[in-house]
Amino acid sequence: MGEGVLLSETESPKAPTHWVVPQETLTQSFPYEAAMAVVAGQTLISGVLSPRWGLEPGLDYLEYSTPEELRRIVEHSLRYPQSTQLMSWRGKLKSTIFLASQVYPRLLSSLD
Repeated sequence: MGEGVLLSETESPKAPTHWVVPQETLTQSFPYEAAMAVVAGQTLISGVLSPRWGLEPGLDYLEYSTPEELRRIVEHSLRYPQSTQLMSWRGKLKSTIFLASQVYPRLLSSLD
């Protein structure tokens, strides 16, 4: 599996704001890099995710289907990096439902 690509508003690799996850296979999946980007609070730019694990394209991450669409998203993201701040916040917020501190208490309470 390929690696995601960080886009940054500065040249410093310490301040990434966006993460592009390429679709390298013909099958749809939820790549590890996509999960890492969402948990880190970065804007995720990805091909079709399946399963989506509760994430909504256009609200929690940017979804592309063609190379031209990816190019346009990346150009916009580099030009206006703050334009997706709310989107990355929503994605990170949704990722918290999978934290062990949230999952195990729900699991244990369902056993009662």
